[in-house]
Amino acid sequence: MESRFESIEHRLTLLNSRMEELTSRLDGQQTQLDEVVTQLNGQKSQQDETTATVNDLTERLSAIDISMEKHEKESLEGNNVACILVLPPYQRKGYGKLLIAFSYELSKLEGVCGSPEKPLSDLGKLSYRSYWSWIILEVLYEYKDIANLAVLSEITSIALPDVITSLQSLNMLKYWKVTIFE
Repeated sequence: MESRFESIEHRLTLLNSRMEELTSRLDGQQTQLDEVVTQLNGQKSQQDETTATVNDLTERLSAIDISMEKHEKESLEGNNVACILVLPPYQRKGYGKLLIAFSYELSKLEGVCGSPEKPLSDLGKLSYRSYWSWIILEVLYEYKDIANLAVLSEITSIALPDVITSLQSLNMLKYWKVTIFE
């Protein structure tokens, strides 16, 4: 009988040690889980702070009273826009091209060909060239019989020098200086 009790005691001891081992593992896993939850909460709070900052900036920007004084009805140089500003968080999202397109739509409504105020910044030059190329190719695709650059300029409301530089950058127009010797 004693050996049977000893056997049961031994099994109980083994079960207790196994239970302590499993409890220890569970505590370790619970600690890891708590750390992951803490990290996720930290990331969520950072995201909430970023969202709050963006919302605050949006409210500030919408609260700014934008007033434009147009001293001249038409620019002497034929500019349709003086300056375009897209704030850094909104860059690379198409807002610059939207503003460029809007300025040319206004030029079309006024019936004039326009150009941005020069000199352009590097990014401004890239944005305008991209817009000009896109519009010019779209018009050339739609009206396949256009052979005159002045007509192309009139249809797009893009100033003739800008049409020429865009076509040159697309390798669709080449300029040769011809000298005739007599």
